[in-house]
Amino acid sequence: MRRIVPDPNTSCLVAISLDEEKDLKKIDLRTEKVILDRNLLDPANNSISRSGHASLYQKDGSWYLENRSALKTTFIRVNKPVKLADGDVILMGDSLYQFRAGVQDKNTDAQ
Repeated sequence: MRRIVPDPNTSCLVAISLDEEKDLKKIDLRTEKVILDRNLLDPANNSISRSGHASLYQKDGSWYLENRSALKTTFIRVNKPVKLADGDVILMGDSLYQFRAGVQDKNTDAQ
């Protein structure tokens, strides 16, 4: 399994792949809210919603995941906002992503 080593000071979402040849993507979370859609995550992946599959947002120093897909295909099982922890794995469509919490996010506001 290939993984990207993220910057420990910035929260990010990191693609996880079992395919050793696939280029992996890292999405730095530099704003308080990020809409996760096909264009941002993987433009070639039709299993991810074009209009916003899920959103990540920061509240009181923690990150939360909220499902936006009408087909409810965002996993961690999300029926309400969920507090994320470093290392949580999220399945959207047929793609896996790992949430990595940046050290500075615990003590400062989002940039």
